[in-house]
Formats: sequence, C-alpha cells, structure tokens
Amino acid sequence: RFVDVCKNCDGIYYDEESGYLARMSTYMLEVRISEFIKELSKNNTKLDLDWSKYTEIKDGTLTEEQMDIPKSICEHRFVIVDALAGGGKSASMMSVLKMLDDAHIQYCCMTATGKASKRFTEASGRPCSTIHRRTGNDKTIDAEVIVLDEDSLLSIELLGMVIRACTNPNVRFLCLGDLQQLINLNLGTPIKD
Repeated sequence: RFVDVCKNCDGIYYDEESGYLARMSTYMLEVRISEFIKELSKNNTKLDLDWSKYTEIKDGTLTEEQMDIPKSICEHRFVIVDALAGGGKSASMMSVLKMLDDAHIQYCCMTATGKASKRFTEASGRPCSTIHRRTGNDKTIDAEVIVLDEDSLLSIELLGMVIRACTNPNVRFLCLGDLQQLINLNLGTPIKD
C-alpha cells in the first residue's frame, strides 16, 4: 500500500519510473532553483568591463587562475568558485568587488551564518548580511550582482530564499566557498549538486 499512498498524496512527489520519492515542497523548491539557474545560463549577457585591469590587490598580484573569477563574473550570470582554504578566493573576491565598485554596479553580499557574514565584512570592508536577515519579512533584492560566500553552508531553503527575494531580471550570482569544508545541516547541498 506504500506506493498507492505515495501516488495519491498531494504532499509527496513520486516518480513512477525511478521510484524516487520526495516531499512535494522540497521537490518544487529544487525545480525552482534548477529553472532559475537554467534561465540565467540561457539568457546570458556579458558585462562590458575590463576585468584585466583588476590584477593588483593590496597583498600582491592575482594569479592567472585567480583572474578567471573577475573574468567569469563578466562573462556569465551564475558563477561558482570552489577552492580550498588559501586558494585565493578572498583575493579574487576583493578584485571583483573593486571592479563592481568602480563600475557603479550595485551588489549584495550574503552568507548563511552571522559569523561568516562578520568575517566577510572584516575581510572586505563591505557590508555583508545573513540570508535570513536580508531576505526575511518579504524583503527584496534589486542588486545587479549577488555574492554568496561560504556556499557550502547553503541549503535549498536558503538558496530558495535568495531567489525569491531577487527582483532584478538581469541579476548575476557569484557563489564562493570550499565544498570540501563544512556542509549545511539543513536540506540539500544545491551548490555542490
């Protein structure tokens, strides 16, 4: 009777071919995230910025690999940076933020936790908020670029909150983190997946 119950329950998504089961709300959120990212990729527009001018940072010069990040945010609307600790994510991020500041492009920086947001603010000198604080109570985000730091801590619910709050049809996402580090304690690992 288990299969019959699953087939006829509005709260359960059931795929007969694979036998896959999920809470309907979880499945629908996964679909929404997937469609959002596909839409960003399909309607890709390029930022006309000279990213190559941003090789110098306060601690030295970016490596060729680190320069791929400012280049990628100019060329793509959804960018994931997965690098081990000490891999230059912070230096590359600083280069991107400087480039966006110089071009007067509005951005919004967020993380999953208060501790991570405090570290981001200290390292970058720019405001960073938790996702809950920035998107709660039906707040919206009209920024042109959304920077999500410590992306290994993102659950599908947190990423869904950011997508729901996003009102700019031309938004770009920059997700930074080390997917080998801590994982979130909530449902799903959307950036890793």
